[in-house]
Amino acid sequence: MMKRSYLLLLMFALLANSCDDDDKKVVAPPVSHNMSIGIRAVWSDDLLKFVTPVLNYTDVDGLHEKTVEDTMMVDEIWNIGEETFDFYSQSWNYVFDYAYEDGDSVADLKLTYLAKEHSEIVDTATYTFRHSFSVSSILMSYVDDEGKITVYNYSGGQESPSEVQCLGSEARRIIDSLICHPFERKIIFHKGDVGVE
Repeated sequence: MMKRSYLLLLMFALLANSCDDDDKKVVAPPVSHNMSIGIRAVWSDDLLKFVTPVLNYTDVDGLHEKTVEDTMMVDEIWNIGEETFDFYSQSWNYVFDYAYEDGDSVADLKLTYLAKEHSEIVDTATYTFRHSFSVSSILMSYVDDEGKITVYNYSGGQESPSEVQCLGSEARRIIDSLICHPFERKIIFHKGDVGVE
């Protein structure tokens, strides 16, 4: 009888220890699968006479399009000391949430241009077409290999604008080329590492 009691106690102890091991398993905490992305774009006043910029991207929630209205842009005018510098450009800073799934590795951002109707080009006039599109910030969180939430913060620099000066007789060809070839930025992300191309 004593042997059976000892055997039962030993089995109960082993069962209790195995339950304790299950309780000690690492359970990953919940994490939001969102990135906060900040972008910056600059356009010359001349370019904005003929096109409307549109930001496009697709995440797990579907296709997103953000038309950049005139009221969303800021004049690129700097006051340094007593001097004022007008760069005849408009800038746009925009921050948005990008939702992704585990296994995703690339976020594609495209800046397209729509031709404005009733915009008149003067063949003898000189136009300056300047533009840039850069990723200025990324904030994201993920679960690391130890089951802890880690925050990744990226701060990027500003790209130098591409610039073309031309006569009005060449302007239509340049505008059509910009419309056909969108600006594209790729955000490549993996646990602990984010890059921008």
